[in-house]
Amino acid sequence: MLKKVIGLICWCLVALATQGQPLTTLVYNGTKMLPLGRYFQIYEDTTQMLEIEQLRQLPPTVFQKTEKNAPNFEVRKSKIWLKLTLQNQNQEPLFLLCDEENIFKLELYVIDAKDSVMYYKTGFLENYNSRFFQNNQLTLPLGTHPQTLYIGISGDATLLASMYVASEKALASWQHWNDTFEGVFLGWMLLVLLYNLFIFVQLRERLYLTYCVYVITCSFVVIRLEGIGFDLLWPEYPSFNRWIDTPSVINTWLVILFAMQFLQTKAIVPRLHRILQVYLGIVCCLPLLEFFNIRPLSNNLTMLSFLISCALLMTTAITVFWKGLQQARFYLLGWTVFLGSVVVITLWKMGIITSTHFLVYNAFPIGTMLEAALFSFALADRFRIFRQEADDARSLSLKRLEENEKLLTEYQRVQEQNRQLQQKNSHVILKDAPQPLKRLSVPSMNGMLLLPLSDIIHLQAMGSYCTIFLTNQKKVMASKPLADFEPFLVENEFMRVHKSHLINLRQVVRYVKGDGGTLVMTDESEVSVSRTKKAELLAILGI
Repeated sequence: MLKKVIGLICWCLVALATQGQPLTTLVYNGTKMLPLGRYFQIYEDTTQMLEIEQLRQLPPTVFQKTEKNAPNFEVRKSKIWLKLTLQNQNQEPLFLLCDEENIFKLELYVIDAKDSVMYYKTGFLENYNSRFFQNNQLTLPLGTHPQTLYIGISGDATLLASMYVASEKALASWQHWNDTFEGVFLGWMLLVLLYNLFIFVQLRERLYLTYCVYVITCSFVVIRLEGIGFDLLWPEYPSFNRWIDTPSVINTWLVILFAMQFLQTKAIVPRLHRILQVYLGIVCCLPLLEFFNIRPLSNNLTMLSFLISCALLMTTAITVFWKGLQQARFYLLGWTVFLGSVVVITLWKMGIITSTHFLVYNAFPIGTMLEAALFSFALADRFRIFRQEADDARSLSLKRLEENEKLLTEYQRVQEQNRQLQQKNSHVILKDAPQPLKRLSVPSMNGMLLLPLSDIIHLQAMGSYCTIFLTNQKKVMASKPLADFEPFLVENEFMRVHKSHLINLRQVVRYVKGDGGTLVMTDESEVSVSRTKKAELLAILGI
């Protein structure tokens, strides 16, 4: 009994001592793909001249170990050598799969049980026809009884050792699911593109065109990251794969431009709008770094710009939604889902998430698909809101038109009575005839609206659009800028009190003193007055 207790204690001590230590030998005895990151021993070759003879002579102490599924070596000018001890318990040949697109050159030395050496070379700057399997991933054979692997990787961007070992059956199954998913992704993005392109053709609204271009660049970034572009579009031009940062920068520029237009930042959050404009100018300069081959700085600043863009757009979307722009909800949801996918794939590559589930591995393209769908919902919701506003405005206009017609009918009836009385030498004093109803012609998505001037409280500029606020707590979006309405309205007791506001003077309730001051309208809304318009306004109001 005592011996069993001592043996159990010793086993526990050994388990505790070895817990958390990196694994040294990979034993493959299944039919699944296994990640290699935790089995790698790493050596940095600053000379980039080492070959197999020199590598085998290196002492074991110069190799560093890691516990990450996909070790990240950031941007380095040197070559990284990954040593792996492998034991295959199956009688089937094994394969090495590398799914990282930034590896420009990959070299593999395979030492088998007979101490013979096999050498392979591939990479995204190598000729596409030199690949063992001509698909969008880097796949190399390991043979049936590989014992030691030396894998050399190099590139100008962030080096990520995301590699797997698999049997032929496991590799074929993985490739099947991968090809199926890539087909679904491309089909989904094409459907989103065609849907929004159709709406753009119908409405001729620039926002939809901006979103279509964004969908194209977003799809291009993903097919570039997944190696699909090299596989299908430019297999004869491997040097094109060197352009890593520029497509991402263009995509970042477009998503910011789309956000500024969709969230109406110029009118709702002018301070954030100016910040985004300055930031867009800075982002436009980043491709110059890659053009002049300033690689480490280019890659680092591109990653930094992505993080800053995420923070800026999330802050802008939350602020605009908080200020009452309902159409921002789907945008905010789509951006949140996309950021969630980025967090998942980042944690997976850092080794914090160890699962190799299909959804984890493809988190980024899945997040891109969901983002594209939710942004399309946001555009559709925007169209629904504008249409509802136009319907409400049309109802109000019809109501006022009916009231005016009743007044005209009553006036005509009294006029006829007066004529009859005059014939009998009687005199009836009539009130002034009701004036024809003055209306403002407003182009909208549903056609031309005719809004009574008496029902308009104020107009607010929204870039190339204009929001018109009405007396029934409704509003309508006009597809014309504020300046186009100004000449007609200022002749009918309206006044431009701010570069973004045109008010109905009959709808002013009170004036609040300030630098320029603030007007409180009949619907309790507040309109800012510019300092240059203050004196003229006070004179008109008799203050």
